[in-house]
Amino acid sequence: DTGGSGLAGYDVLRVNGTTTTLVASPTAATTTLTGLTAGTAYTYVVRAKDAAGNVSASSAAITFTTLPATPTGGCAVKYSTNDWNVGFTGTVKITNTGSSVINGWKVAITFPAGQVLQQGWSATWSQTGAVLTGADLGWNGTLTPGASTDVGFNASHTGTNTRPTSITLNGVACVVS
Repeated sequence: DTGGSGLAGYDVLRVNGTTTTLVASPTAATTTLTGLTAGTAYTYVVRAKDAAGNVSASSAAITFTTLPATPTGGCAVKYSTNDWNVGFTGTVKITNTGSSVINGWKVAITFPAGQVLQQGWSATWSQTGAVLTGADLGWNGTLTPGASTDVGFNASHTGTNTRPTSITLNGVACVVS
């Protein structure tokens, strides 16, 4: 604020095409957005305002998509390893514990640190940072209620192979054993 009246807060605006709607006016640099719909893209801009009522130009727009609705089904994952000094084989049994068919799946395994994918089987495997991702190969992509599939990978580690911090299937946390 160059006018000397001091920063008084912010206006948070939702952008929908050419329409902007004020959704919050926090005095701190954070706010909670409410009333959002699952699996929907939203665009927002922020403006600063001072005690004299002056408003800054809008920030660059930020667009994000909310997480999808939690499916009615569920999943269970049996995760086990065969470890050696700086490597291991991980086996993952994915089971559909829900009441609807899963058509296409992606399992995401989040490691605490140090595990690095070397190669895998029965899924298309990739790794970004600490998250190892396996996607179905088509032939094993449909899981009816109660059905399961077995996949696996080889990875290296730095001397300690700590269990994953989370395992999700299509973005939903699984029961892990």
